[in-house]
Amino acid sequence: MAKRVGGYLNEKGVKVVRFTNANHFKYAETMLFYRKGYKQAAEYMATQLPMIQKIEELNGFDRPRVNIKVLIGRDLIPHNKSFENGGRS
Repeated sequence: MAKRVGGYLNEKGVKVVRFTNANHFKYAETMLFYRKGYKQAAEYMATQLPMIQKIEELNGFDRPRVNIKVLIGRDLIPHNKSFENGGRS
């Protein structure tokens, strides 16, 4: 799912640096985390994905090139078809 969502975001003009699967697949809600100074970019990204309810600022991530992280939850499963082929029909 991470790869499909990454492709979808790329098609929407969001530069995706890296995507990986979460450590487990039991997250109920999709969440968006951002590094200080990237709030506006995070808010834009949230408009490109359905179901983003939680946006939180963090001090940083384990990778210096990552400024925004999307944690995909089960709430995106009903939208899975939208992410196929980068959102193109």
